[in-house]
Amino acid sequence: MLVLHPTSNCDICYDTYSQENPASTIPCGHIFCYRCISVCRPSICPLCRKKFSSSYVTKLRTADVGDGGSEAVICSPVSATSSTSSCQFVRRDSLRGKDFDDRVAAHIKETGEMIKEVTERVYLQHAIEATLRAKLTEVELERDTLLSGMQLSAAEDSLRASKRVEESLINTLQRTIEDYEACLDEMETKLDEAKLTEDRLCAEMSTLRLERNPSPSPSATGS
Repeated sequence: MLVLHPTSNCDICYDTYSQENPASTIPCGHIFCYRCISVCRPSICPLCRKKFSSSYVTKLRTADVGDGGSEAVICSPVSATSSTSSCQFVRRDSLRGKDFDDRVAAHIKETGEMIKEVTERVYLQHAIEATLRAKLTEVELERDTLLSGMQLSAAEDSLRASKRVEESLINTLQRTIEDYEACLDEMETKLDEAKLTEDRLCAEMSTLRLERNPSPSPSATGS
């Protein structure tokens, strides 16, 4: 809540506010005297440097209400057609009185407690976010490890299957070679038998030829 002290003065010219030169506020919330803010060019707040439109300069007027407080009258935007009938009255707490320091201290304490609470909430939120990020990283690492293990297990299974197929092919090839060697030995044995049979038949044929056509004796040949 903005509280305007009755003895406040303009931050530009340092003059005290009066009915002839009332306090005036602009959209950013800062207050200056109407004379200074109405001629401020360019239309930029001297304190926060925010731009504003001169049509949104609003006057503030204070008046005693008899109970130690004051009432601020927030008028319509300054223009040639503005009138007091369009004013909106807003009650403001006054800092006049003997308890001025106590109320200021209470405001400061309340503000400090609010800042402390907000700071603690921000720290707590940051801690929760950091914990969640760490947990997410851990879950991602576990997922990657699981996927790597599954891929490695699948590769090992594939390798074992390949080895089994290779061993089966080697065994089949060895049996085929053994069958061919046995067949070759059998053929060589039969070939040897065939050669023996051939030699025997050749000897028998030679014997038959000699029996059918005997050779003449040497005496017959000489006579």
